[in-house]
Amino acid sequence: MHAEGLIKLGEKLADFCIRRKHSFSDEWRDMAVLTRTKAQLLAAALALDKANIPRSALPQVRLFSTNAAKRLTAYLSIACSGDFELSGEDIALVVNQPNRFVSKENVGNLRVHHNPWMYLNILAYGCPNMIRPNDELKNLIGDICEVRKLAAQDKIAAVDIVDAILARFRIAIPRDQSMHSADDATDEIILHLIREVSFNFTNAPDFLEYVRSTADDELSELKNSVISDSGDTDKNIRKDQVTLSTIHGAKGREWRTVCMFDSSSVSASTNRAQDVDIEEERRIFYVCMTRAMQCLNITYVSGKPNSFIGEALLPPELIGKEINDTVSWLSVENQKLHAVEKIIADKALSIKNLDAEISELVSGQRLNNLRSQKADKENSRNQLQAQMLALIQYKPDSLIHRIFKGGKSSGDISHDMSALNSRLTSLDDQIRDIESQITRLKETSGTLISDAYKQKEEANLQLDCIRSEFATISGEIDDVTLAKDHMPLG
Repeated sequence: MHAEGLIKLGEKLADFCIRRKHSFSDEWRDMAVLTRTKAQLLAAALALDKANIPRSALPQVRLFSTNAAKRLTAYLSIACSGDFELSGEDIALVVNQPNRFVSKENVGNLRVHHNPWMYLNILAYGCPNMIRPNDELKNLIGDICEVRKLAAQDKIAAVDIVDAILARFRIAIPRDQSMHSADDATDEIILHLIREVSFNFTNAPDFLEYVRSTADDELSELKNSVISDSGDTDKNIRKDQVTLSTIHGAKGREWRTVCMFDSSSVSASTNRAQDVDIEEERRIFYVCMTRAMQCLNITYVSGKPNSFIGEALLPPELIGKEINDTVSWLSVENQKLHAVEKIIADKALSIKNLDAEISELVSGQRLNNLRSQKADKENSRNQLQAQMLALIQYKPDSLIHRIFKGGKSSGDISHDMSALNSRLTSLDDQIRDIESQITRLKETSGTLISDAYKQKEEANLQLDCIRSEFATISGEIDDVTLAKDHMPLG
């Protein structure tokens, strides 16, 4: 775990929680941040605190009372104290961190001496025939003086003093992995998190007081604590606050929204020698995923997420398959998706037409349309009858008149009359048909409206099923695409 990466991930975590709160109306108590180790909870807690998001107490996790924090606190105290105010305990704590070859006896003397600063100078510059000079201590004294000069200046923020201490003194000590569990945060992470907290203080003395007070609170809580690994008492569960817990501590509980903080810490090695560990990590990952009832947010610091995500996203038939098999599967599923998409468009158009039909029936527009059509046909019939009357009254013209003026013979009049009769007969049939439609519509409009509503309801149900199928196929494609892009599939 890299401290800087965890800090940035914590900022994203806080932003995610706020968005869930505002956009999805989740209560704080509906959310949980789950981690593989207790150490990761420190970064998550710091991020939530910085964003003023209420959270549960950390499950027996220390920050300010750790050894690294104690060394930093000692340097802060030395930087903020005058020569005659220096604590022998503070100097004794750091004088051999790293080893400066000061004997246990002299470390003990530093701890109880009435003027430890003077005694430190004696040890550094030596005493004739008694104490040999110590160059390492001279360098320590020089660095302390520089930091104290900086701390004595006006308007020096706490973070500036912390940065000066971290730059000059080796506080972070590499740890022996065999002596620590995975839950223990490294000195690097602890110091980086404490530095983040120091940004909230305008001067070092106030920050020093806060660090000491918080360290005492942590030790007191550890001593008197009877809380479980999840850190949730019944009282905490009732509070409207985000739950912070390890994945182990979350077993048996569920939340609407779960964020797995830094999933990359869950081992996904494929080394055969570690098969047992892999199975355990896979179970832990599964436990975390199944704590979420509605929303699961899986985060990671850097690189790619582990293969367990791919296993969770891939359908059974693709587990262990080659990348080409996955690409082929995606091609087939995308074709299915396009086919379903066309069905959805057709069904939506059908529903739109039914809506228009219902609107016409309910408003009487269809009846009015039929009446308007009948009126148009009747008007056309009246015009034809007028033309026929004019032909009846028309006298045939002479041959000369027909040749030079286009007149009509009796045969022409008979032909025109026959054509008008044919058109009149067609119009009468159309008018009778429209009258029949009007009569049926008046008699059955209620039934037609009811049937249209039923058809629309059935169409909507079908559309919902088709959309559900579309969402399922689309979700599977998204999952497999993510797995293909980010996971080793072989």
